[in-house]
Amino acid sequence: MYIRVSALMGRSGEEFHSPAMQAKAMRDLANRRGLREVAVVEDIDVSGRTFQREGIQRVLEMARNREIDVVALYDLSRLGRNTADSLRTIQELRDLGVSVVSTVEQIDDTPEGQFQLGVFLGMAQLYSDQISRRWRQVQERRAELGYLNGSVAPLGYVRGDHGALVVDPVLGPAVQQVFRRYAAGERLWDIAAQWRRETGKVRTSYVALKRTLRNPVYLGQVHLNGRIYPGRHQPLVTEHLWRRVQRRIAEDRTTPSRSLEMRNPVGGVVTCAHCKRKLQMHRRHPHEPFRLQCRGQHDERDCPGVGTPTVDQVCEALLAKIEAEYATDTVDMAARQAARRAEVSRASVDAGRLRRELAKVEQAMSSTTADMYRGLTTEAEHQGAMAILREEAEQLRARLAEVEQIREAPKPPQAAKLARELRGRWGTMSAAEKNRVLKSLVRKASVRRAECYREPVADRMVIDLW
Repeated sequence: MYIRVSALMGRSGEEFHSPAMQAKAMRDLANRRGLREVAVVEDIDVSGRTFQREGIQRVLEMARNREIDVVALYDLSRLGRNTADSLRTIQELRDLGVSVVSTVEQIDDTPEGQFQLGVFLGMAQLYSDQISRRWRQVQERRAELGYLNGSVAPLGYVRGDHGALVVDPVLGPAVQQVFRRYAAGERLWDIAAQWRRETGKVRTSYVALKRTLRNPVYLGQVHLNGRIYPGRHQPLVTEHLWRRVQRRIAEDRTTPSRSLEMRNPVGGVVTCAHCKRKLQMHRRHPHEPFRLQCRGQHDERDCPGVGTPTVDQVCEALLAKIEAEYATDTVDMAARQAARRAEVSRASVDAGRLRRELAKVEQAMSSTTADMYRGLTTEAEHQGAMAILREEAEQLRARLAEVEQIREAPKPPQAAKLARELRGRWGTMSAAEKNRVLKSLVRKASVRRAECYREPVADRMVIDLW
């Protein structure tokens, strides 16, 4: 059975085909036809216009593996709202010996049935196109009235009546200060650090603030599809200040970077043992060696940092660990390969579970937002619930990224070959090449601050290889 819902968003009513309703109708159809349920495949909060969906790809994979004979749908629009791709997918399933049945439409292999199939799929696409057109018209009308489209208010604003933007009494002046300091020539890195200290929003990056500086909403405007509309909201910057900021952004954009490629060979590989942040490379003078530092030492007062180990010292510790692990004849390759297969199998199961949990959290976020707009919860309750859900979603995404990395890691024979050749080729490799090789061999590595004077870097590191 295949179930798809484009967006839950707390919807209800006769026109909403909930996952539970679709499943019940398909099970009734299966009982009438004597079919046995093999699996329930879902695509929740996914549009039917594209076929790059996890659920559809899983259905096709099951068909290729001869695991299914029939794909049951609530109606043909659940398969997709793109006529050409829907017909192509149905034809691929038929070529694999898998038929498609619907609880609503009656289709068969006769010429009349195939004609009706095209008509039903065309109507599904027509309905989707009409919804898109109406939504574009609503967006244009809201922009003409001076309202900003979207559910998330820009930094410095909150949503008021009818979705209008209202200046946040706390963050609004802070955003104005960001514009003034950037126009005065201060570094955006320093501006972002002060923003985090004063507002308590420790996750705001300087990249997010740079997007803020380019957003014309702070000038009192609403942009949509290349057109400019006067907004109903109060601007946070003057025309003169806006031009000064945009002029400096243009100047910074034309300034060439010091390097056109990655310079940190351990970027994204080594983290701080305390706050788990990735280490950054820096040096004070051109004649000094590059060193690593933890940004958390500056952003969070309770992070002791990692000191200032040189990049070469960290790389040497990594190479020594890799050589000790792989470049010996005592490695039991058969046992390593068996362990690798078991790890990949567990990772595949974990990836599916994490995706399902993430979908449930995202569904809860949509329902929470819908409850606020319907007046069932207050804005304060909504913000509290969303903060918890966002944190949970971030944790799930981080764990899913780790699991996917496990599945993509090289096989033990390939890793052993890389390890044997690495030391000899290290001096001729670029920083980007070193980084790619280290990421393929090292699962994770962390550095702590020295506990005594001149404690070796290797003793301060914890390294976990694939």
